[in-house]
Amino acid sequence: MNQLAVRTHQGEYYAGDMIYGIIYLKVEDPDKIKKLNLKISGTEMCQFVPDHEGNQEGREDGDHANEFLANPSSDKIMEHPMQVMTQDETLQAGIYRIPFQYQLRPKLPGSTKIQCPGNIPASIQSPDYVASAHNSWEGAIRYSIIVSASEDLQASQPFVCLGSRPKEVLNMAYREETTIRSCFCYDRGILALTTELDKISYMTGDTARLKIVVENSTSEEVKAVKYSLKRTTEIQGWWVSQADHTTDGSLLYARGKQERVTIEAGVDIHTRNLGNAKPKETSRWECDLHLVDQDNQPLPPTARGKYLKIQYAILVEVSVSRANDLTTVIPLPYVLPQANREWEEWEPAEWMKKCTLHRAHEKIAVRNSTLESPVYEELP
Repeated sequence: MNQLAVRTHQGEYYAGDMIYGIIYLKVEDPDKIKKLNLKISGTEMCQFVPDHEGNQEGREDGDHANEFLANPSSDKIMEHPMQVMTQDETLQAGIYRIPFQYQLRPKLPGSTKIQCPGNIPASIQSPDYVASAHNSWEGAIRYSIIVSASEDLQASQPFVCLGSRPKEVLNMAYREETTIRSCFCYDRGILALTTELDKISYMTGDTARLKIVVENSTSEEVKAVKYSLKRTTEIQGWWVSQADHTTDGSLLYARGKQERVTIEAGVDIHTRNLGNAKPKETSRWECDLHLVDQDNQPLPPTARGKYLKIQYAILVEVSVSRANDLTTVIPLPYVLPQANREWEEWEPAEWMKKCTLHRAHEKIAVRNSTLESPVYEELP
């Protein structure tokens, strides 16, 4: 029986990185190996299902009844597979090890997945629909390596894209201040708020260290100092009939002349009140902010896709009498996916350990110097 497998040298890559990998092919029946194709796949999916039953107020007959919102399905990396071997090349019975390389496009959005089954209100930027707190929506950006030798012989391996590489910034600090005034515009002093994060990028599930300093040189007591971790999700697409929808997205492309609809949903993940700040004193707090949800599950990673966007920010607020609240918004631009557990748990089959080296097509072929480098040391 013919067998096929694929393995990359890492489980996670930044956009623009070079992927190195190996295709393993066991040929017992050469007549069934008609081709050998490689596809680096990246897909983006969004879907919004409105709550027709719980959203009757303000509806008119036919307002997207039996429809849902979805985006066109298209591959972000390869529209068509690449040939690993030329068409006139044939393989005899044997076990082959075929190295390949492929450089990812820059600015690819990171891998992510989010699902909110009808428990978060959504704001729909569409004039003919009333939002409901019972709408359900989901989105995902996924990547994988797919190898095929025939219609019934395929293999795949998912990989995690970390998005664009984070900028080299040691920390993120912000400062806001205001003047407290009493009647007749008498100056009562300066109130200053300084916030700082320990770094610019985190892995989802990590703990961020937030420092807050309130310098209160006024004679007014600060009533409250609090912070909240917020997430904003945006999905875009077109209304699609549930009866006529096709999984390949062809119907969506045919309807592409319709106006694109944007749905936004915001949620407070964590909120904490730190207390007050006395007059003529400087108050300091160091807070551990766990990047998990209320069920202690890692947060969906940030995403900057064409149709799916997930962003995080920390809002710090200082409330005081006789002045507007001091507020600072600290963006969390890089909440990265966790390690690729499926890649880490992979074990090679015995037949993969006795392979003959075979060269791939020149477009994805690997140089000898690279094959002899540490890049391929961990690959069987």
